[in-house]
Amino acid sequence: MILGAEVSLSEERFDLVISNPPFGKSSTSGVSNSPYAFKLIESENGIEPSQRLVSKQCLSALFLGLILDKAKDNGTVTALLPSSITSNASFKSLRQHLMQENYVQASISLPSHTFYHTGTSVSTSVLSIEKSGQQDDVFMAVIESIGWDTRGRQVQKNDIPLVLEAFREFSISR
Repeated sequence: MILGAEVSLSEERFDLVISNPPFGKSSTSGVSNSPYAFKLIESENGIEPSQRLVSKQCLSALFLGLILDKAKDNGTVTALLPSSITSNASFKSLRQHLMQENYVQASISLPSHTFYHTGTSVSTSVLSIEKSGQQDDVFMAVIESIGWDTRGRQVQKNDIPLVLEAFREFSISR
């Protein structure tokens, strides 16, 4: 669905894809035609899909692959993902694959209380990727304060404007 209108996306490709994949979903049905539906492994040919479907815990990684498929070459994908994708050893092959095939522009870690008021305390990160781009330096940041606390009360400290400005400067300099 795009802005409330049903659109068939089977062949469409986009310059920009912004996503918040479903956290905690547990079905892999209907996605086995994507290479991201399979556990990525290292081989003599680099990182490639194995014959094993991803586990339930990997659906955010699968979704990332599916939205990358929807981006045009040199298009940008920005996704809100569980921090496990950017930091856990079990996703090392996925990260290597992403960097081998694309330009991972930024990885920004958010505090675990970012979505606490919605009922979750999952640690999340924002990942920005240029599809089919050549890997270069990666902008990395850890946001410790987002301008509110776990109860939704406003606090004075807010790292977001500083990180956004640093990312703009990083993007201009490359």
